[in-house]
Amino acid sequence: MCDILDRFEIKYLINNNKYHLLTNELKKLFKLDNNGIYYNQSIYFDTFDNEFYNDKIEGYKNRIKPRIRAYRNNIYAEPSNIFLEFKIRYSKCIKKERICIDHELANKIVNGYTINEHILDNNYILQKFNKLKINKNIHPVINISYKREAYYSDLYRNLRVTFDSQFMSSFLISGLKLPYGCINYPLNPNYSIMELKYIKYLPTYFIHLIQKYELQQQTVSKFGLSLESAKTHIDNLRSRSGLT
Repeated sequence: MCDILDRFEIKYLINNNKYHLLTNELKKLFKLDNNGIYYNQSIYFDTFDNEFYNDKIEGYKNRIKPRIRAYRNNIYAEPSNIFLEFKIRYSKCIKKERICIDHELANKIVNGYTINEHILDNNYILQKFNKLKINKNIHPVINISYKREAYYSDLYRNLRVTFDSQFMSSFLISGLKLPYGCINYPLNPNYSIMELKYIKYLPTYFIHLIQKYELQQQTVSKFGLSLESAKTHIDNLRSRSGLT
């Protein structure tokens, strides 16, 4: 079954001090959601000329990011849920189209195997992904993992607040293995990314919180940040070893 989620998302890069201040304040009205604290893994796909990354860099209002997203209860656990997703931006609105897939199919997709016709039948997300694979030769380009802390409130049901930290990434991708070999750390460990995911409007309560802590909205992209950081890391290793 295909899930289609529409919402707005805004991001803030916050240091550890503001993280503690904000989470202490949030806990007055918010609580950890059913997933609590968990780990996300995202394997992003792109073309050989980095079309989706370049769309982000150029600031195109309408753009797409295909990925496999795996959820883990802890960093050492096997995935509890795996999705093939398209994260789609239409101007300021975010749409996520996704379908739950099993471990075997996820591995096949990541490793470049052809999806069987009988699996493609009546499956819009898989058909869309397969079309991009055939027409644009998309392939996995970056493997990212991070810790997520997610909050919700019964008072503000249209708002979800997340804090992402402990980022790791790697160009090396083998099935659903977490980033390994030539691991890179794209975000300073003293910082987190706070995301506000909401429908229609941001509650006044949170607008006041943003003003109180003088938060500045950022256009940070985990996909873009990880690709750029991993490339810089590889370039530095090559430079130190005398390779060009």
